[in-house]
Amino acid sequence: ARRSEPDSLSSVGAGSLMRVRAWPRSLPRRQRLSRALSAVAGGPVAELLLPRVHTALSRDIGATPGQRLVVSVSGGCDSVALLHLLLALQPRWRLRLHVLHFNHGLRPESGDEEAFVHALAERHSLPVHVRRLPAGWRESQPGGIQERSREWRRAESLALLDELDAAGPPQFSSADADFADEPGAASLVALAHHADDQAETVLLKALRGCHLSNLRGMEWRAGRFVRPLLGVRKEELSAYLGALGEGWREDATNAEPTYKRNRIRLQLLPLLEELTGGGLLARLGAASEQSAQLREWLDQAHAAHVAADPAWARSGGRALSVAPLLAAQTMVQEELLHRLARGASVGRLSLTRDALRRVRAQLARSGQEWVLELSGGWLLRRTGATVSIAGAEASVAELAVGEAGVRLRHPAELAVRAGVARGPRAELPPGALALRLGGLGSERELTLREWRRGDRFHPQGRRAPVSLSHFLRGLDVPLDERRRAPLLCLPNSSTVVAVCRPAHVGSGFEVAAPSPGAEAAAEEPCLWVQILDQ
Repeated sequence: ARRSEPDSLSSVGAGSLMRVRAWPRSLPRRQRLSRALSAVAGGPVAELLLPRVHTALSRDIGATPGQRLVVSVSGGCDSVALLHLLLALQPRWRLRLHVLHFNHGLRPESGDEEAFVHALAERHSLPVHVRRLPAGWRESQPGGIQERSREWRRAESLALLDELDAAGPPQFSSADADFADEPGAASLVALAHHADDQAETVLLKALRGCHLSNLRGMEWRAGRFVRPLLGVRKEELSAYLGALGEGWREDATNAEPTYKRNRIRLQLLPLLEELTGGGLLARLGAASEQSAQLREWLDQAHAAHVAADPAWARSGGRALSVAPLLAAQTMVQEELLHRLARGASVGRLSLTRDALRRVRAQLARSGQEWVLELSGGWLLRRTGATVSIAGAEASVAELAVGEAGVRLRHPAELAVRAGVARGPRAELPPGALALRLGGLGSERELTLREWRRGDRFHPQGRRAPVSLSHFLRGLDVPLDERRRAPLLCLPNSSTVVAVCRPAHVGSGFEVAAPSPGAEAAAEEPCLWVQILDQ
């Protein structure tokens, strides 16, 4: 039982809440709750709920007195009960309440629900905001309608908050003058998710095969969205409205076993509640808490690992050193590989459990160089002491150097600059590489890419081109760096014009040093290329 904090809300304290749980477990859950509510000495159902909602606002959500709170009200039992509970707490909180209703227009009852919410808000003199789906939205938007509707509601809610905050802080009456000096807090949206919704969320994640560290349920506060009812059961909310003599509107689709969440609510939850003797929510709550602790530990382990991994820093989060990766605990290994895949693919690649097993098995085998195909055309590549993930066909950008008439194609993930300088005496940007424009021929086109098998490079002072791998090996460049070194090449060719890191310009492309009195040579234009660190 939670301790009720202020004296004004302590008429039902820990003892009363403990009496709710003292009824024999052999009784059906609904009957136990009904008897418990009637047993609260001289008090209505509100005496049982108000202290919990008050504690949620102050302790779990961190709301401040006088804060503007936009209550999302569908017209159903949960959201109507939330609005009435917040209204009942007004003597303590003086919240600036607004009502927000979403009319999806997808059911015949939508108009009646909107009118009901309008009347409810007007009865309590609350501002009401209605948002309706645009005509043709259902047909024009791809994806599942539930997920798209949720994204639409979220975007509209945040837009309303910004609109209200831009209009200025809440206005206080003379009766609320004590709150006028409170520091202005950003407006929040209150959602009516309750304890049964929380149980559904955890079970739904488990059925989807969610990782244990992400099994936790909804948060009391997530950004600007708050859920004051996560500690309240659905039955308590309906009993509360019944005690007040307040009605609500039922969404008939909630009783249809079409969606998986509905089947969990209607079929699975009652069965599990029976099998656990009424202890399902407590057990799922413990699992959710342990999941959050595991997630915190993995976040810390990941941060510590990559902070000490030079390959991660050198590649901008696109590669990991193999030795420390294999030395990490199994769950940390999988976390590192999962985040490597998500980061390198910008969220497009997510490694399944089976894929992680394959990757770990491949890493454990000997071999300094191999490629493992993943889903969606993505490749896991081991090169020497590092492992990285890249697309089979990386997106390419093109940079035009107008004055020189040169086109430079490069991986879109790299930030590249290029320009023209006049001879070797010209001052170049830091780390830039200079090439003689005359060596590029008439096409004036270059490609910036990584190593490919068969690449050839003609070092200055050598009679003929050599294997690029042999050249870099002679410079003691590690294998993984040899494979990732940015190369300037002629298009559709294995001829490497220059190695950018470490910087080496091939024979015939170097900018000649000026000889005494050779002013014309000093003015010969050259192309400079700079790769920016990201």
